[in-house]
Amino acid sequence: MAKSKKRNRNSSRTAEQSRETARKNKVVEEEKEIEEAEVVAEDDEATETEEVEETEEVEATEEADNETEEDSEDTEESDDSEDSEDSEEEVEDSDNDSEEDDDEDYDEDDEDEDDEDDEDDESEKKAYEKELKKAEKRKARAERAEKISANSIFARKYDANENILTIFKDKKVYAALIGEFIGTLMITILMMTFGANYILYIMLAMIAIYMAIYTLSGAHLNPIVTAGMMATRRISAIRGVLYILAQVLGAGAAFGILSAFRVAGNEIGTLPTMAATTDATYWITTLVEICGALIIGFAFARALQYRRSVLTFAIVVAGGVVTALVLGLFISGNFLGLSNNYIMNPAVALMYQIFPSEGDNVGQILAGIGKALVTYAVFPMIGGIIGFYLSDFASKLKGEKLVTEE
Repeated sequence: MAKSKKRNRNSSRTAEQSRETARKNKVVEEEKEIEEAEVVAEDDEATETEEVEETEEVEATEEADNETEEDSEDTEESDDSEDSEDSEEEVEDSDNDSEEDDDEDYDEDDEDEDDEDDEDDESEKKAYEKELKKAEKRKARAERAEKISANSIFARKYDANENILTIFKDKKVYAALIGEFIGTLMITILMMTFGANYILYIMLAMIAIYMAIYTLSGAHLNPIVTAGMMATRRISAIRGVLYILAQVLGAGAAFGILSAFRVAGNEIGTLPTMAATTDATYWITTLVEICGALIIGFAFARALQYRRSVLTFAIVVAGGVVTALVLGLFISGNFLGLSNNYIMNPAVALMYQIFPSEGDNVGQILAGIGKALVTYAVFPMIGGIIGFYLSDFASKLKGEKLVTEE
């Protein structure tokens, strides 16, 4: 029992010792921790003080820097102001100098430009004079060529652009056709009423008709004249054909008017007719027609030289027509014993019933129509062409300019 108690006591002692040592160890550890915490706190305080010192130093340096910057800015501003004032003065001086230089340069440039302008003006004037001389030479050559061309008997004397496609675009051609229609109508009425017995009346009436129609178409009023104008190239072929058609229609209208009056008067009067030609009188009648047509063509071509005086033109043309009629009457009445065989106008001759209305057969009638056309239309036109060429040849020998009716 005693041993067990000792053992219990020993064990309790050891337990207490272990507890004390544990307590001591715990105390020691706590002290160490406290010491470490104090050390850490001291380190923190040191670091804080260092940081504060550093911040104070930084602030001090910043204040110093700010002061230096302010001083530098002040100095810079003063320097800038001084520099700007100096630069402005320099700029003003340079501007003044540049303006003076520019003025001098401008003056020199103006003088140079004036000199250049004068030189340009002189060169342009010389070039213009050269061009003017060239133009005058070209014009002179063109005039000489035109004069030579116009004085050439076979040269074209009408507008080269006139053809079947362009002629109807010109309103003047319609006025000309109306003039030819009306003029031929009046001449046909005149010839079929007065005949060739009242020469003076016929001439006065023709002068009035030619004066009235001349400014419209040139007053051809006769296919003989129109054929001569076409052959000598004073008018285009298409214009000549249109004129002849207008003349034939005008003569036909005159015949219709006279026939209407005759019917209204119960056919008391008779319309004149052309005496029929026989084989014995055919060629002599044809020759007289050619001669009369030649006179008319020659007179008309000569009358064109007086185209500026319409009265003179009308007198010359009417005189030529009357001369041809008198010639035909004199030759046919005194030498051939014929009457009413000549009219010297193919359009009017058609209205004198030159075509035969009787015959043994159709061939004979057609042959008679062909002979009548040859005698009173074809050969008279040939005679008119000969008359025009004779006039042109005489004008060329005299040195006159060949002209048209325009």
